[in-house]
Amino acid sequence: MWKKLLSPQIWLPLIILGAGAGLVMYFMGNQPKARKIPNPFKGTLVEVTQTVRSNSRILFETHGRVRAAQRVVVTAQVNGVVNWISPLLAEGSFFQSGELLMTLDPLNSANLDFTLIKAPFSGVVQKRNVDLGQHVNTGTQLATLIGSDRAEVITDVPLSRMEWLMGGPSKPGEEDPNQYSLDAEISMRVGAQNAVWSGQVERHLLELTPNGMMVQLILSVEDPFRLRPSEPGNWIRLDKKENKAVPKPKRKNEGLPASKNEAAFSVPLFIGAFVEVKIPGKTLESVIELPVRALRDENTVWVVENELLQIRKVEIVHLEGDSFYVSKGLKPGEEVVTSPLKGAANGMKVSLQGSGTPGRSMRAQKKKGDQGQITDHGMNKQKSRKKKWQQETKGKGKALKPRKARQAEEEA
Repeated sequence: MWKKLLSPQIWLPLIILGAGAGLVMYFMGNQPKARKIPNPFKGTLVEVTQTVRSNSRILFETHGRVRAAQRVVVTAQVNGVVNWISPLLAEGSFFQSGELLMTLDPLNSANLDFTLIKAPFSGVVQKRNVDLGQHVNTGTQLATLIGSDRAEVITDVPLSRMEWLMGGPSKPGEEDPNQYSLDAEISMRVGAQNAVWSGQVERHLLELTPNGMMVQLILSVEDPFRLRPSEPGNWIRLDKKENKAVPKPKRKNEGLPASKNEAAFSVPLFIGAFVEVKIPGKTLESVIELPVRALRDENTVWVVENELLQIRKVEIVHLEGDSFYVSKGLKPGEEVVTSPLKGAANGMKVSLQGSGTPGRSMRAQKKKGDQGQITDHGMNKQKSRKKKWQQETKGKGKALKPRKARQAEEEA
């Protein structure tokens, strides 16, 4: 038995196992310890914009609807039979002032001038009510004509915004105080482009809209159907950055083909069309313009100073579109947070995301991941703050358009 126990086949594996266990215990007791490298907290990453004080002109952006400036229903002045109709008297056809459109064969003696139906102005036929050989009586509606020299756009403006319209009445002291003379831009979406017309705010109606209590402005647009070859509008310059087409002055040689940035774009301003309207307003002097996403609760903004957050109360003089304008509470060159931030408090340590141009957001210049991006939750809070501010001030702007800027960068 002892001979078996002393056999190498028994004790050799035991020696190997013991040696292995000893080595393991040795290395575990003498393993190197990792040195702890200090990693100080650099602060929550935020996106900022640098403040710039300037004179900013308010830009009202709204919508409107096109309507005819001249519309007349032509009626028969005598009893008779329609014995001739001009080819121009077809729906959608254009005519010139004074052109003969229809003649009547009177059933009794009458003034022959009443049998000749002439155009009272230059325009287009909206509707024709009679046909050749038809008998008509005095007062029968023959056709409806629309003037082509100009059209009107009617748009609604909040009553609180009227004080911001620059200049007020164009001729103070005259008998008609609701006459204006303000330039405006009217644009209509056509496919992937915007067709643009120059317009002018002429007057406002003296009755508020029943729903919303809005003031109705009347804008005038010359040559809405682009019938004048000598006037701007037949050739349109396509602006890819703004994604719209704008009127271009008359070409010196109309026979030349369009260049690469031009296109024959003679679409008319359709009656009844819904259009976008931009009206320059008053100039706000010595204000700081900020994107609306920088506006916090109770008219406050978050300012970064020495990498510490400050909650600052500001005085807002106007809010329009995507921007608001601050008159007091900020100094030029200060950095205002534009990104959402949870648990914001005075003295909170923050770090800046990249570097930016004064007056512009640094969001486009960030390089790391998705840090600092505005979330849907953040956007909803910003919209809520904007709506709350508008309700509190009842409408107290040239807007930044980061979306257009991003589109321009993608196209480039």
